[in-house]
Amino acid sequence: MSWNAQPPPVRNTVVDLDGRRNIAAVPQAERADLGEVWRTLLRRRWLIVATIIVLTGSGLAVTSALTPRFTAEALLMVGDQQSHMLDLQSVVTGADTELTESQIQIIKSRRIAKLVVDKLNLQKDPAFGGDAKKETWFTKFQDSVTAVPSTVSGWFFPSTEPAKKAASSESEARMSRVIDNLIKHLTVAARGRSRVISVSFETEDARTAANVSNAVADTYIQDDLSSKLQSTVQANQWLSERVAELRTQVVGTDKIVQQRKSDAGITAGKQVDLINEQISSLSEQLILAGAERAQADAKLQEARRAGQSGAAITDVAASPVIQKLRGDQAELRGELAQSYQSMGDKNPTVRRLKAELAANSAALGMETEKVVSGLGNSAAIAAARESSLRTALENLKREAGRTDAADVDINAQQREAEANHNLYDRLLSRAKETSIESGLQQPDAHVISHADIPLRPSFPNKPLVLTLSFIGAALVASLLVIGLESIDQGFRDLAHVEHTLGVSALGFVPRLKNGERGETQVLDKPFSPFAEAIRGVYTSLILSDVDNPPKIVLITSSLPGEGKSTTAVALARLVARSGKKVLVIDSDLRKPRIHEEFGVQIKPGLIDYLAGKAAISEVLLKDTKSEAFVLPPGTHAPNPTDVFSSDNMQKLLRTLAGTFDLIILDSAPLLAVSDTRNLCRLADKVLFVLRWQHTRKAAAGPAVRQIINAGGNMAGILLTQTDMGRLPNYTGSMYYQKQIQKYYSTSKGI
Repeated sequence: MSWNAQPPPVRNTVVDLDGRRNIAAVPQAERADLGEVWRTLLRRRWLIVATIIVLTGSGLAVTSALTPRFTAEALLMVGDQQSHMLDLQSVVTGADTELTESQIQIIKSRRIAKLVVDKLNLQKDPAFGGDAKKETWFTKFQDSVTAVPSTVSGWFFPSTEPAKKAASSESEARMSRVIDNLIKHLTVAARGRSRVISVSFETEDARTAANVSNAVADTYIQDDLSSKLQSTVQANQWLSERVAELRTQVVGTDKIVQQRKSDAGITAGKQVDLINEQISSLSEQLILAGAERAQADAKLQEARRAGQSGAAITDVAASPVIQKLRGDQAELRGELAQSYQSMGDKNPTVRRLKAELAANSAALGMETEKVVSGLGNSAAIAAARESSLRTALENLKREAGRTDAADVDINAQQREAEANHNLYDRLLSRAKETSIESGLQQPDAHVISHADIPLRPSFPNKPLVLTLSFIGAALVASLLVIGLESIDQGFRDLAHVEHTLGVSALGFVPRLKNGERGETQVLDKPFSPFAEAIRGVYTSLILSDVDNPPKIVLITSSLPGEGKSTTAVALARLVARSGKKVLVIDSDLRKPRIHEEFGVQIKPGLIDYLAGKAAISEVLLKDTKSEAFVLPPGTHAPNPTDVFSSDNMQKLLRTLAGTFDLIILDSAPLLAVSDTRNLCRLADKVLFVLRWQHTRKAAAGPAVRQIINAGGNMAGILLTQTDMGRLPNYTGSMYYQKQIQKYYSTSKGI
């Protein structure tokens, strides 16, 4: 079967109008389609079936011989399962609760495995290498081989650890072996991206597998809860100790603060602030007193300057008494002036008015002195008040400085006391919370599905093994088919012949049953498939050149035993039976056999005629079973090659062509001798015979090239001895082969 997608062009033999032989290229595509693949598989079906049966049966046998093992699986949900009644963070925070991989490593740890071994008493289970393990020569040999790496390692890296020396004891070694076996068959893995962890265990006993899986899950949860409770107790104990220490520190710092306040005379926490407020108030009063004192001094100076210059004094003028006296004075002066003009200086009224005016002036002077004296007193009082306020302010500033110095130390002590108070309060609250949480602790995981006792073994997985065995067998069978097809160099169908050799293929000649001979088949069963195949060969020869049908036909092959002589005899008898004159010339001068089939003597024959030792009538012998004639080889020729290249041979063929309708030359194999190449140019057509699926490409190719190089006109290639039962597997003609066989079986004359 060819797998080339684009095959080379097919070469076919044609005849030009001038009669010269030529090789024309006729392109023909060959594609490895599904039908070709199916035919190949069908052709090798028994090999495929046998391979699949053997390999699949071997897989089934191996699977049946293996000890079944059972796998039980428990499922855990990993997560924070704490029931926080208080909205508080747990003291012992599970930083790894969400890290599923960390929990997987904890479950697979030797500590959990040891707890499970103790819980289930697996040290006495022989399946885990316990006490009841039966020592055999194989187990002893296995233990010795297993101990080789550690022994060799001890030579180069000697250990001095006491723990390793202690592990050499029998009990610890047994425990270590049991733990190793448990971990070896324990599988812990996460289910996808979820927080579900699968804990599965595989062993030969189904109940033990379920017990171990459940024990591992339960032990892990119990161990996690114990660890949490132990951590909580330790945290509570530590908090209690710290609370007691802080209580002592708080009391000490409070006493120090109180003593410092007492030494500084600070009775209230706002002492410094009160002094500062007083200083601020005195400062404001001092400013106001200074302003009042300056104002009083200004008024006093103004009054004194006015008294010296006689100018009016503002405060005097503003006095109601003085204003009234001055009003009375103005009225008296008016009356005095009026009376003085009318009554004269001696008038008692004038005198009275003068006396009243003098008294008024005296009273006005006295009142003015009182006002000026009052201004002086006001100025003195303002100055005294300012001085008093200034003295009080200085005293407060000195007191504030002394209080600030003591307050700095007190504040430092007080801040330390407050920090101790705050820390004490927090730790006391945390200690209370821890005491409450200790009774609410839950593990970080819980079992969502305990392992049930498995009903079917998990190993070996017979359906999977059989499936894989079948697939592997199919692959091996396919490789065998491909290998056999690649080394199969025989020709299987007509397209294969045309594609490989570049020459047209005429058809198939069926292989006969044991005891049947093709030379007589055309006479005994003229309507048999074999006879029809030979009849089709003759038809193809006639149609190869309708205008000038070939008379001289050379039948040859590449190697002996391919059926050329049988084809020549069958073709001659079949054509002769149809009423035509046919001559068969036995051209195989090395190993002739045509005369035996026709029942005639080997000599005189062709060599004798060409040598002039016999007449043509003496060498042309008639077949006893048909009307065909035969020309035997005659006397042995010392140089057969020269015989066929002689002029006498050419003259003989021209003479016989005028007498006979068909002359068949049965030659020697092309690759055996060189005689046939001289006959190629003497024949009108060359019929090349190949044995179906027997003749190799390496033999057929050079033979065809010899014919073409010798000038032979190829009529085509005939595949002989074809197994018609297997042929449909190669050609894909199975769907019509049955109809053809039925046709032949019902034909008349068989």
